[in-house]
Amino acid sequence: MLGTLTAMTHPALVLVLGLMMVRLARKPAVQAKLWLQPDPVTVAVLAQSFFYLPYTAMAPIVPLLCRRFELSVELWGAVCAAEGVAKIFCAVPVAGLLNNWGRKPILVWSFLCFSVAMLGLAFSGTLLEICLARLLIGAATLGQNSALQMYLSDISTPENKSRIMAPALMAQNMASVLGPLLGGQLVNLTGEQSAMACLGAATLVFTVLNQAMMKETRPQFVSLKEDDNIKPYRELFQDQRIIEAVLYAAVYWGALASVLFCLVPLILTREFDYGPSGVSLCYALVFLVGFLSSKPAAEIADRKGRKAVLIPGLSIIGVAAMLFPQSPKLALFLGEGPALAVLLSALALGMGLVSPALPAIFTDNQRPSLHVASLSLLRLSTELGAVSASLVICSFVESVGFGPPMFLAGLFALCEARRFARFDGGEGERPEGLAEA
Repeated sequence: MLGTLTAMTHPALVLVLGLMMVRLARKPAVQAKLWLQPDPVTVAVLAQSFFYLPYTAMAPIVPLLCRRFELSVELWGAVCAAEGVAKIFCAVPVAGLLNNWGRKPILVWSFLCFSVAMLGLAFSGTLLEICLARLLIGAATLGQNSALQMYLSDISTPENKSRIMAPALMAQNMASVLGPLLGGQLVNLTGEQSAMACLGAATLVFTVLNQAMMKETRPQFVSLKEDDNIKPYRELFQDQRIIEAVLYAAVYWGALASVLFCLVPLILTREFDYGPSGVSLCYALVFLVGFLSSKPAAEIADRKGRKAVLIPGLSIIGVAAMLFPQSPKLALFLGEGPALAVLLSALALGMGLVSPALPAIFTDNQRPSLHVASLSLLRLSTELGAVSASLVICSFVESVGFGPPMFLAGLFALCEARRFARFDGGEGERPEGLAEA
């Protein structure tokens, strides 16, 4: 009875409180205290940390919640893909809302939806409820990432874009280091459902803090009428550089998501018999390496050009994906820990090199009124790549094992890196005015 009442009342309370905060967020006259209004980059760092700490804490919890359903690899791939499906269908509508509503309301809404979805996962009783919660998490993640990227794009220029975005990316990676460790400890202390409920409640607190700290940065001239929301995309697809960037982003995230976030957990649990603590430590290592590599990668991308990090990063991911199925054999020679550390660090290094420069190639040559649509295309292409790659690769694992699908993913990544290296990016490759120092 107590569990039923909690399941009914907690999401309702979150929704009521969240609606009040969203209404407050849309009033420009609201002023917070000075200590809750730091500089914009600090706000972005805090917002990214607040979101990705509970988001990555789910990593060791969701597989445990799904374990009681005895899912096949195909169904597990569908659960993983549910989040990406929501991002695909929400990408264009969210871009229109960012133009018409502004950045702050979307960010607050996203945190609210994320909190409700976490509580939904905590008290889910069927596989359908888990998939619906994952859909809501996908929509919330898309809204948060979209709002924050536009927030940073509003306050940056082509000369410093990667470096402005790097602190938030570093905060995301650091929160992602701590998140899996936190999730693993919560599961050990309280169990899967209570751990997820705690994360949902914490996200509600973070929603309040974001409401207090964030200021609106949307320029007035980018507001569009509803019937004009598709027009920017037609203009963008007339630019060959955008088409090349879309192809790159789809292959990059398709290879990374299908390998690192879909198949690697299965290898860790099946081949190495890792539990929540072991999986948490592995992902903590991944995001720690990403954290350490993102700042130097941003410096190189701004000073030497985007290709200087995009091509090596995707190539490293491709090689690591092709070698990862051989990790049990490598463990016989190097030892289990060192073999996994090398392969996971390689995937993380590739991710750390690409992440700061990827948003920049979508906006370097576009006027500010097209930035929302450009970044929307980035998210749409990455999620299309992730969903299609995860579903296709997982469908072959049961019949052929991990080796051929992961080898194919790595091969696609290497081919795309070579193809993108031969593309002449023009002025967008290294925007005019970049500092040499």
